Amino acid sequence: MSRQLRKSIGTVLTLGAGAGSFLSATAIVSLSSTITIWQKTLPLTTMQVGLLSGLLSLAIAVGSLSANSLGRRLGRVSVYRMVLFPAALGFLICAMAPNFAVLLAGMILVGVTTGADLPLALSLVSDPHYTKSNNAKCVSLTQSGWQLGILVTLVSAFGISWFEGDLPCRFLFLAIAVISCAVAIYRLRGTDFTDEDMSHEQCLRAASENIRKRIGISGGQIFFWRRFGRSEKSFFASILVFYVFWNFLGNTWGQFQTFIFVNADASQSLATGIGILVCVLTFMASFLVPLASGTRFEHPLFCFGGMMIVVSLVVLVFRGDQLWWLIGATATLNTGLVLSGEATSKVWIQTLFKDEDQRTSVQGFTLAFSRILCSLLALVTPSLVVPDTIRTTMMVFLGFAVISLGAGLKTIRSQVAVHGSAGMETEKVS
Repeated sequence: MSRQLRKSIGTVLTLGAGAGSFLSATAIVSLSSTITIWQKTLPLTTMQVGLLSGLLSLAIAVGSLSANSLGRRLGRVSVYRMVLFPAALGFLICAMAPNFAVLLAGMILVGVTTGADLPLALSLVSDPHYTKSNNAKCVSLTQSGWQLGILVTLVSAFGISWFEGDLPCRFLFLAIAVISCAVAIYRLRGTDFTDEDMSHEQCLRAASENIRKRIGISGGQIFFWRRFGRSEKSFFASILVFYVFWNFLGNTWGQFQTFIFVNADASQSLATGIGILVCVLTFMASFLVPLASGTRFEHPLFCFGGMMIVVSLVVLVFRGDQLWWLIGATATLNTGLVLSGEATSKVWIQTLFKDEDQRTSVQGFTLAFSRILCSLLALVTPSLVVPDTIRTTMMVFLGFAVISLGAGLKTIRSQVAVHGSAGMETEKVS
């Protein structure tokens, strides 16, 4: 494949993967920002509200775990092209839901499909056959799609909050369904893969099957860590610890930020407005990660973001029950979570592991395992972040931040040992 054609396909894949991240974010935020409206209009019990949030998280986890199996059996390109069509159907079902059962079915379909999409899309974006030396930047750039999805959904939810009834919610889900369908069509028509690309995919699937036969594991029962060497197991462990403890913080503020502000005596409009401003800030900050990726600023930026998280939580330990301290610390915390967070972990996974099977498996397992643990933490979070307990809770979260930062620094040390201190994406292990 010519360098120019590879660059063109890499751009198309990056845009498609970023759009997939956008839809994954809208799936989570659209439900969390409209659940109180659904609760009044369908109506829903408190238990049903919890089931919607919990089963959506579980569905995303199931989709992430199944991504590698789908990619092996059907081909990564085929799944990448088609997976967002059922996601669009899921959003459409939610838009038309007459009761709890139908709404739940729609959200489960959305969760499974968007959960499966992310690991597969990232494995394509990181494949040097398509993106050559720009894969680390491409992978980190897709995270901006996630931030944009959160921002657009929050602004939309703020707008519909002024109207009565659930009709605006239904229009929101219908709009997301249309966007999902448009992205799916873009992927279907925009990824004009050559015969060489399809042969590349077939070779990858054949090689993966040969490995499974050689170690005596049948197709659907493979345990990906069996094929890891000692260094790969170390990479996997440090990345998993980093991401789980980082996501305890990211998921808590993602799901309960408005709840925390309102319980600290902010009005609903103030809490929502602050959330939008913080989201704008983090969206702009998200572009720093791909700009720094592969340069001498990559690791200092990560350390700076980690220190922002730690300092913010120290402030919350001492002033977390006071609204304006809480607002300032939250803005700093969310910025640090972007600079030293998910985008970086995706780059690590897509550059430190040898083949597409490993990358997809590690990405899917990391996302799924973290999502399951975060859903369990979310069950008790509301009682932990009220003014009477928030400062004590922030002490625990400070511990989470230190553990996450330590695991991240260990991963960076391993990354430097393998690739050098900069320009590591040009030496991607393949």
